[in-house]
Amino acid sequence: MPTATDFHNGTIDRPLTEKQSLFVEHYLQSANARESAERAGYAPSVAKNAYREILGSTAVQRAVAEGIVSLQQASHKRLSIGVSKMLDTLEEIAQDATIAAGVRVQAANSWLDRASFQRGSDEGNAFDDLKAQELDDILASI
Repeated sequence: MPTATDFHNGTIDRPLTEKQSLFVEHYLQSANARESAERAGYAPSVAKNAYREILGSTAVQRAVAEGIVSLQQASHKRLSIGVSKMLDTLEEIAQDATIAAGVRVQAANSWLDRASFQRGSDEGNAFDDLKAQELDDILASI
């Protein structure tokens, strides 16, 4: 059974209040507790001690942690999509016969690098001396 101390320490699961939800929203954008508390409508005395007063709540801490995970997942997804688009663009350039061979080779090198293709341990760059026909042969085999 919960005690008065549990309620005081914020260890009881309770839904966030409207102000706490606003605080979390602003805090995830700025990471500034005092500013977030002010924007959420807390009194200046509470905002001044936001780390103790608001971030001391287990429910707020949990909401901030969940928000951070959500932001990280969204960033990872956006990055994955961006990398995929970049690789597609490099592949298109490398395969476009209307583009100069040197540019195509450079695009193919970048594409292979970013696709984590492992190069040999030769001195220098094994792909620097590729000719257009060799590039076409490599791309055809992929």
